[in-house]
Amino acid sequence: MAVDLLNRSTWIKYDGVDVRFMRGGVLSPPFCKGGLGGFFKNDHNNVRMPLPVQIFADDSMVDLQEPGAGLPELERVFLNAMFRCGTAVLSANKALQIFNSAANTILEIVADTDINRASQQVLVPRFIGMEDSSRNWSLLMVVEHLRMVDREILSAIRMLLQGHAPLGDVSIADYKPDPDVGWDVIDQFERLIDEYQDFMSTRPSLRTQLRYRHPWFGPLDGHGWLCLAAMHHRIHRKQAKKIIALMGVI
Repeated sequence: MAVDLLNRSTWIKYDGVDVRFMRGGVLSPPFCKGGLGGFFKNDHNNVRMPLPVQIFADDSMVDLQEPGAGLPELERVFLNAMFRCGTAVLSANKALQIFNSAANTILEIVADTDINRASQQVLVPRFIGMEDSSRNWSLLMVVEHLRMVDREILSAIRMLLQGHAPLGDVSIADYKPDPDVGWDVIDQFERLIDEYQDFMSTRPSLRTQLRYRHPWFGPLDGHGWLCLAAMHHRIHRKQAKKIIALMGVI
């Protein structure tokens, strides 16, 4: 099969998923696993090169694990070890810098798109630190997820500093975003980032005797939760970059 892509974008069905190829030329198999690839043959210079493709699918069109299924065991053990090392050496200020930098990059990415693109779910390949159920999100879903998680982390840190353990267990499945989230989530996320700055400006240390358990990383003090928020931002910054790459924005 070869798909003529000259002067138009083309939708084809591959592996039960609608795949949109954005560039002119001729596409021929083989495809990468999941339909995230192929080869682009340029008629002018006869060069074959990897072709970025765009996967647009709602959750009913793709076979993903259930929310909260977790990470592969070896990956979880590796991440836990790396995370423990990071919390031991990172200061609160450095963790906050990482948190802010990743948040600002994500906001810049969203600002460079319109509401239609930002709302479009894009299936990305799973990478280390990401649950399978999280890889079919839109940019706005990424922001909504971070807003939900960051709000709860800040609340947990405040309670730990006051000598109180948050009630209940953390459930990863509770923090999956709504596909219909609106543009107003951007303002909400920005205000929450500002709230982190204000909170941290008067608290040079978040190391507490009391701890609160994360299902993947075990009991964490306030400093550990801030470091987790920073690492979490980096993971979803990577996801946001993959989304716009597959959308053909960059």
